[in-house]
Amino acid sequence: MTRRLITRWAHTATALALAGALLALGGCAPMTVTGAAPADPPWADALFAAPARPPQAAEALALSPAMRAYLPQLRAAGFDGTGPARALVDALATRSGLRLEYEAQTTRTAAQAFDDRAGNCLSLVLMTAAFARELGVSVVFNEALVEAQWRREGGLVLRSGHVNLTLGTPVRRAGWRVGTDESLMVDFLPGVDLRGLRTRPIDERRVLAMYLNNRAAETLATGDVAGAYWWVREALRQDGGYLAARNTLGVVYQRAGQVALAGEVFEQLLALQPDDGSALGNLALVREAQGRLADAAQLRARRDALEPLAAQALRELSPAKLAWLKARKGTAPVVP
Repeated sequence: MTRRLITRWAHTATALALAGALLALGGCAPMTVTGAAPADPPWADALFAAPARPPQAAEALALSPAMRAYLPQLRAAGFDGTGPARALVDALATRSGLRLEYEAQTTRTAAQAFDDRAGNCLSLVLMTAAFARELGVSVVFNEALVEAQWRREGGLVLRSGHVNLTLGTPVRRAGWRVGTDESLMVDFLPGVDLRGLRTRPIDERRVLAMYLNNRAAETLATGDVAGAYWWVREALRQDGGYLAARNTLGVVYQRAGQVALAGEVFEQLLALQPDDGSALGNLALVREAQGRLADAAQLRARRDALEPLAAQALRELSPAKLAWLKARKGTAPVVP
């Protein structure tokens, strides 16, 4: 029997727009390359101060001492015939269990989500997977096919997609996995009927890249461009085929005033995925900064035709924000 688990409201992917450019983050609308890994994007390590402590991808799924102390309780709950997978789901879903809350501002590691009893969808998926593996339960990470959600945050426009995970054996149909009575799908998005929900499996490298890319966007939103660079660099080291991270790298370069590098990244991304709306919009900003206004208009028109919701979100920026962006033009990346 497929079990449905819901916290309050969750999303895991974010498409970030800074004064005109869009960033797509972990779990977002599919931005991926299959087969051989594409060529590396242009790196510019010398332009960004190295962090005191480099990002550590392994921390995303690591168990903390507090989580290990909680494991005996989960194991004991599974001995009554419920089994470890269902005992874990019950701990996540019931008021007597972990009492999780949704909180979207920061993408947490598994350990941080457990300590805070809160997280966005990706954070809660990481925490669930970390526990499941320690309990000997098989885990499949899934990208879910759901309608993207949009919101504004300061000068950013964020697009949210979704990921969840399956405990047990999922069924595959035409390349997508479908929740059935034989699998236990754990999800943190309310209002979605998990029976028949289309999902596509993603590997651990992709999940780690999503986590790192989200952290890059969140860091960039605070104004720490150098910190964001190192987060997204590690995301692409984990999974060079994750195009959302390439898009983030381009916006980091925009924000650093490296317009030529940003353009190179977006051109490379569009060569891999010609209809990517985020990259089209971001490259339009680069062309505008370079004085190539006709090219910028053409790119924007194509983006708007492909992603009308993105176009609407960008139009809803306040006049004050648009004036600020215009004043910043040519000195920093503009992201819608």
